[in-house]
Amino acid sequence: MNRFIPFFRSLTFLFVSALLFVACDSTDPGETGAGEEEVISNVTITLTNPADNSTVTAEAVFDEAGVEQSVETIALTPGVTYDGVITLRNRFEGEDITEEVDDERDEHQFFYVAQGGVSNALTVAITDTDSNGFPVGLAFTIEVTSGASGSGDLRVVLGHYDERPKEANETIDTIPETDIDFTYPVTVG
Repeated sequence: MNRFIPFFRSLTFLFVSALLFVACDSTDPGETGAGEEEVISNVTITLTNPADNSTVTAEAVFDEAGVEQSVETIALTPGVTYDGVITLRNRFEGEDITEEVDDERDEHQFFYVAQGGVSNALTVAITDTDSNGFPVGLAFTIEVTSGASGSGDLRVVLGHYDERPKEANETIDTIPETDIDFTYPVTVG
């Protein structure tokens, strides 16, 4: 029977090694590494009217699972072209996600889509680009048609391109992975 002891020791070593290998996989959600997903808990849009430096700010708040908790309304004035910026934060970890998106410009792109009663009243143009000259969307303008009034939504989508390179003329339908996708209520008048 003593000759089976080395066999069982070898078998035990292989079993323990396999467990350690699986336990150290960096793609587990709680570990750092390729499989880690960033929590975005607060998204804030700040719009500045360059004519008088007045600002409009609206924040969307999400829980740790990404469930929407509250979204503020964006109130716009007809005939104004606003300079906009968007900021992202993980309040649970005290992280500024905006910096990470800025550092990884080639892998991110925001999409802003006016919907409902403001779809013809708002023109959104992204004003910042990545190293390839493709849009990013951390900075943008919103032009509000003169004489417009009504209400609708501004859909905000953040596409993530680590599965494939970002290309020219990306659309919401071609995003390989979505980091955020929600709407701000918008009023014009």
